[in-house]
Amino acid sequence: MLRVLHTSDLHLGHQLHGISRAYEHRVYLDWLVDQLVTLEIDALLVTGDVFDTANPSTQAQALWYGFLGQARRNCPNLDIVVIGGNHDSAQRLDAPKALLHELDITVIGGVPMRKGQIDVDAMVIPLRDKNRKIAAWVAAVPYIRVSDLKRAPAGVQDPVAYGVNELYSAVLRVARANRRPRQALLATGHFTLEGSKLSDTTERPVLNGTGISSETFSSDLAYVALGHLHFAQRVPGPTYLRYAGSPIPLSITERDYDHQVVVVEIDGENVRRVRSVPTPRTVRLERIGPAPLDAVLAALHAYPERGDPRPSGGEANDALLPIVQVAVTLDAPVADLRGRIEAAATGKALRLARITIERIAGTGAALAETYVGGESLVDITPEDVFARRYARDHEGPPPDKLLETFRELVDGVVTGTFDLDEESPEATAELTPPAPDLALGAQ
Repeated sequence: MLRVLHTSDLHLGHQLHGISRAYEHRVYLDWLVDQLVTLEIDALLVTGDVFDTANPSTQAQALWYGFLGQARRNCPNLDIVVIGGNHDSAQRLDAPKALLHELDITVIGGVPMRKGQIDVDAMVIPLRDKNRKIAAWVAAVPYIRVSDLKRAPAGVQDPVAYGVNELYSAVLRVARANRRPRQALLATGHFTLEGSKLSDTTERPVLNGTGISSETFSSDLAYVALGHLHFAQRVPGPTYLRYAGSPIPLSITERDYDHQVVVVEIDGENVRRVRSVPTPRTVRLERIGPAPLDAVLAALHAYPERGDPRPSGGEANDALLPIVQVAVTLDAPVADLRGRIEAAATGKALRLARITIERIAGTGAALAETYVGGESLVDITPEDVFARRYARDHEGPPPDKLLETFRELVDGVVTGTFDLDEESPEATAELTPPAPDLALGAQ
């Protein structure tokens, strides 16, 4: 029997409109170590977005490496496999790889390369049971950038999907060659599967917006551990495809999600049982409104007084206060609106995260304040803004190629990296390196 715990999308270093989530993450990581011990877990899979940004704070890095050290001390035989996500810097995650390898911790920050070729073998990792016998092999594929993919032959309708399928086929070919009878086959991924549910505001398309088909994963896989989506869910397909979701809500819209980790019990080549274990919720996320200003102020006044934030000597007392978002409906401008709301919240047992304004139709509000069709500029995505501006100027939607390029630019801004070879072959003929060869280790 092999027990695997699947978690994802930690987003260490995350701030909700300037409010740190470090305390919540610390509680979660301490709890996770306890679960690894209590549930007698043999292998831990972390499927991407370890950090919230490509350049995480020292505090976020201390949380992560402190957790790895604590997990290894408390679970000396635990196999730990970590893949990078689209928010992570592959180079930053991979930097301590050699040191972590000595602690039997496998980190694959980005698609590994060797001598200009994709190192397929490096993504095939054994998982051992409590007797330290190999019970499974995992195709540990991290977040894939379009530049990682093999170029599709001319005439292929969806070159991105083609490249993803080719990459997984190569890695799984090696995993199948390594597998022996009664050893299971698993895989990881960090992208959006077709048929999955996205969070309203905190997730965006990756891989040029391509939804990957579940048919990428054949029925001989016992379990596919997925990351990127914060809503924990199983996706229909030929095998057990599962997003673990984020361990804490990363926006107000995610406050009602059932945040969890997933425990998978594997017997031989097959999954025997999959169950969700709810993660601890230490801080409430609350929303006031949309409502008129008087109602919003009354709701803020109704909160209890804050008192001494450290009455029993600890940061936790202040960090446990609810995070509150306010939405005000207005039919006319109000002088010092923000000042009045902040004054009402001052001294109250809450942390004010954000104030938004919804103008009643026909009041002529400035664009920066207005909800357009019920949306605020701070809520809609950059892609929405780009597409609407293009449609306004050119009386139609942007071409697919232009939209793909825009998505890659946004992805580069978020991750701190840019790939020149994402442009058209004509535009970058002299800059484009040869496509990666999948042959290494794939025979």
